Amino acid sequence: MKIYVYPRQRQGKYDNGYINDFCASLEEAGAEVIGAPARNPLLSVFCQGRRADCYVFHWIENVPGYKYGLLQSVAAWALVWGARVRGRKVVWFMHNRRPHSGRRRVLCGALMRMMAAASDLIVTHSREGIGVIAERYPHRLHKAVFLDHPTKNRLSGESKGERRYDILIWGTISPYKNVDRFVSYAARKMARRRILVIGGCGDEALFDRVNACASDNIRVERRPVSFEELGGLVSDSRYVVVPYASDTLLSSGTLMDSLSFGARVIGPDTGSFADYLPEKRITVKTYDTYADIERILSLPDPEYDPVAYSDFLEEKSWSSFAKRFVSLVGKIR
Repeated sequence: MKIYVYPRQRQGKYDNGYINDFCASLEEAGAEVIGAPARNPLLSVFCQGRRADCYVFHWIENVPGYKYGLLQSVAAWALVWGARVRGRKVVWFMHNRRPHSGRRRVLCGALMRMMAAASDLIVTHSREGIGVIAERYPHRLHKAVFLDHPTKNRLSGESKGERRYDILIWGTISPYKNVDRFVSYAARKMARRRILVIGGCGDEALFDRVNACASDNIRVERRPVSFEELGGLVSDSRYVVVPYASDTLLSSGTLMDSLSFGARVIGPDTGSFADYLPEKRITVKTYDTYADIERILSLPDPEYDPVAYSDFLEEKSWSSFAKRFVSLVGKIR
């Protein structure tokens, strides 16, 4: 089976670890991923994707918000329906309720409706995503499946003693992640909590709002963090907090990457966070308001069981995911 995966961007500033792992896992499962990473992934589908038996689209609904978004949206429409006319399989991964950016929201919604109508298979990494599909696209519900967001087992086996930080917030600082709002609250209401915020940020005004809250207990570092370093930071922190806006969120790579290091995680009561709240092998807590986070921190930390964490991570591995996914695609007629 020959599969073309969108978007495969050239390595560099916008490298997408999820896509890299996705393609590698498909090949390990016996599929052939065709096409090389390109500067313009959408144009590349036209140029490199003709041999594909199946087209897999991630975040294609974000296209209207890009440079030349109107033109690229027309190209996306032509590409997807052209694949259907030629008898190719089309798979859409619905990662979010809608794009995190509010730009051209009407056109983004139209593109999501188009993908729902054109896809042979719709995959969501959150059980809540099935409900969203049932509400918005009930006529396509029979095409929808839930597959856990895959992850890796990065547990070090090291014992976790005294923690330097109560809260770790990591990853690129973007408007939809609400980091500025949370640290502003923490500066006023959580003065005794030790907090580390670390990640790159391309928005000067946004970073200034975050950095304005830096203090003796809130440390802000504007730089990317490698996975090698992240493992140590997780070990040094009681909880990873994910303060994202819940109105767009369904699944979270930050959640799964944090869990891969054995982190205890606090996130909004939605999507994957709500899915894993009852999971006994790991520690995922959810909040409705920031005051809930302080309440969770005031309680004794749940016991960390590396064997249980490892069992969970192996169950949600990329290898397991790819086998299930390739099997589902193979059953499309």
